[in-house]
Amino acid sequence: MRTTQHHRLLACLSDPMNQGVGGWVSLKVILALGIAQYGRVINDLREGKVKALNKRKYIIENKTHWAGSSRYSWFRLPSKEKQLTLNDI
Repeated sequence: MRTTQHHRLLACLSDPMNQGVGGWVSLKVILALGIAQYGRVINDLREGKVKALNKRKYIIENKTHWAGSSRYSWFRLPSKEKQLTLNDI
């Protein structure tokens, strides 16, 4: 199976080296994966639009921090229990 941007992002958000599930991953790390349109990929995962992932919906949280005129963003997958609740709806 071909690795898609969706798969690469999920793997990054789940990787213990990147703080794993529940840990915050910086946008800089996500962009290093070669995912230029990260917003579209995150939205697809949130809305369950990825056929290769059985259209499963994912909760992906984000936070931002401003330092002067620079904005820093982080993303994470919350606990597995919270993810299961979303897909049972």
